Amino acid sequence: MPIYKITQQQGNRVITSTLEAKSVSDLIAFLDAVSTAEIKYIYKVEFETQKTNFPYDDFNYNKQFKAFVSNKNRMCKQILIHNVKKTKNEAEISALIKTHLEVGGLAVKGVSCSLFMDK
Repeated sequence: MPIYKITQQQGNRVITSTLEAKSVSDLIAFLDAVSTAEIKYIYKVEFETQKTNFPYDDFNYNKQFKAFVSNKNRMCKQILIHNVKKTKNEAEISALIKTHLEVGGLAVKGVSCSLFMDK
């Protein structure tokens, strides 16, 4: 399955991360659901926002969410999500990860060792 390099921005901060997803629409749905930062670019399938005004950085988010995700073959990968919406909890993010992301081309079976990092 495709691997996408994503650039997000909030205020003056620019964040780049790499995720594997079923499709660009799944990747966008996942990031919109868990992150307050605006998606600026997605590489592999070209995507560039036409917005020039990005959300004001009010710091009303959890800085990071880290977790290990695995597939049915026990292949594991660490994922890192920035600017996580304060309204999302670990269970909701885990469900979104299982719905929208993949590991090694297979569906995510488990999410473990998750950690929220506040400011």
